[in-house]
Amino acid sequence: MKKLNKFFAILVSLAMMATLCVSMAFAADYNKTDKAVTGGTAADPATGVLTKVLKASKGMTLEEVTFNFDFTQKKSAEDAEAGLETADAPITGRTIPFNSNSTVENSTDDTDIYTGTKAIYDFDEENVKTVNKTFPKAGRYQYTVVENQNAPADAGGYDYTLSKAEYLVTIDVFQDADGNRYVENIAVQETQDENGKKITEQNKDDPTPGSDDSDEDGNKPGDDDYDHSGDGSQFKFINYVTKKTDVTPDGTDDDMNGLAVEKQVKDNKGADVANDSSAAAKDFTFNVTVTAPEAAQKAGRTTYTAIIIDLDEEVSEGNSKTAQKATSITGATQNETTNVITFTSGTPATVTLKDGYRLVFKDIDIGAIYSVSETADNGYTATYATINGKDGENDKTGTVAAASLNVTEAKDYVQVTNTAKQSDKPTGILISNLPYIALALVAIGGLVAYVVVRRKADDEA
Repeated sequence: MKKLNKFFAILVSLAMMATLCVSMAFAADYNKTDKAVTGGTAADPATGVLTKVLKASKGMTLEEVTFNFDFTQKKSAEDAEAGLETADAPITGRTIPFNSNSTVENSTDDTDIYTGTKAIYDFDEENVKTVNKTFPKAGRYQYTVVENQNAPADAGGYDYTLSKAEYLVTIDVFQDADGNRYVENIAVQETQDENGKKITEQNKDDPTPGSDDSDEDGNKPGDDDYDHSGDGSQFKFINYVTKKTDVTPDGTDDDMNGLAVEKQVKDNKGADVANDSSAAAKDFTFNVTVTAPEAAQKAGRTTYTAIIIDLDEEVSEGNSKTAQKATSITGATQNETTNVITFTSGTPATVTLKDGYRLVFKDIDIGAIYSVSETADNGYTATYATINGKDGENDKTGTVAAASLNVTEAKDYVQVTNTAKQSDKPTGILISNLPYIALALVAIGGLVAYVVVRRKADDEA
């Protein structure tokens, strides 16, 4: 009997040692794993969140879209050999929706940035802080996590660049004396970046909410260039969404659904110049720069096309006007056959426009930044009328050029009107001065007569 009791005592001791060794093994693992969440208890289990960062071109109306994430359970041979093999524990339903009611966390010059989060795993019903249903027994659970690539790649004219990031998530589940299982440790390691490039170094990411306290460029919250809010975690997937315009230049207001730049010339009385006049045939040089938004650059779009049209040309409804050839272009290229002009993102260009000509961008991105100005001409005074994101009247007029504006989903239009200056040299006798001239002539005539009569009198004397 004593031997039997001694045998049981040894078994209990071994069991306790095994449990201690498992706990120590987990703890040692996580002590070496930078940024892991450790030390969870049944009352306060270790938790973490998956974060989705959606970068949308500024000025876009965000459509309803849901991003899905796949957790694929990974069985480790090393854990199996150590007696840590685990049961099947699928994690499903990890989705993050965005829509027009989503909150912009931060904005740059060309990008609105949205952030959404989702818990890595679920608690039991009524938020009881055990994971008995998610994880059927204590042990180590590992998952490979990727973004589901079936998210909309092109929906309603919107283009999505999906993240190809991949993470290894490790979750250690313990069980207390009452049979309640809880997450004691959780760690995340990035194994593939958002472009799909494998990461070989030990790159650890903190899944704790609010741990994402710096952006990709090292900017902190409060910095002018900070990239997103920090409400999420470092366990994140970054997506980009863009939308391009599709304009058929026809001389109507529909040209403004992309970006339209127009030239008008007036004489020194403010009247339209005659079509066959030298003023109508004169070239005016426009300085144009268009820069693709970050999301479009991420999608590989770096050029935009435009044509010059003559507003006086008659076309039937739905047809494009004839593309006109510019007298001079620098910084952009014009096809010799089609006269289509190709602008490169971020490259300043000059193009000449005549009276009644309009430069129309056919395929520019919503959110693209544009600047338009005219090279000064000493014989004319230039005024600008700009519509930026409105469907109605000009929202800015005056002598200030259109600088660093965003292409919107509404109207975008810059019109430069040149009015001939009055000549500084007199070109004839003004009728309003005739009475004064007549008086002067009478006075001069009288003086001359007086001098003649006086001289004659002197001679006779």
